[in-house]
Amino acid sequence: MYVIIAYDSPSNRRRTKLMNLLKDHIAHVQESVFEGPLDGPTLNRLLERITDLVDPKSDSVRVYRMPVESWNKTEVIGLPPLTRPRPVIVVSSQQDGVRLEDLSGYGDEPF
Repeated sequence: MYVIIAYDSPSNRRRTKLMNLLKDHIAHVQESVFEGPLDGPTLNRLLERITDLVDPKSDSVRVYRMPVESWNKTEVIGLPPLTRPRPVIVVSSQQDGVRLEDLSGYGDEPF
């Protein structure tokens, strides 16, 4: 699935911790907004960690879950451009046969 996560907190410390947590999983597209593809188990673990970090009385975290197909309908005006992992498959021959190596996610490239 494709997710957009936006957050706000009056605490600089919590905002920094949220930013550091999220940037390890999805793209940082605006000051407190991240987006990208995540599978269900990864998203669930991430939401558990977010829940442990925030103060629900003063912080706000919004998670928008969308089908991956919505990526094709996303419009961006200005920066940063949309990025997503490139599907890269390397095929090489070896003495014992052909080897396929999936390097998806090796690098993000802007469209």
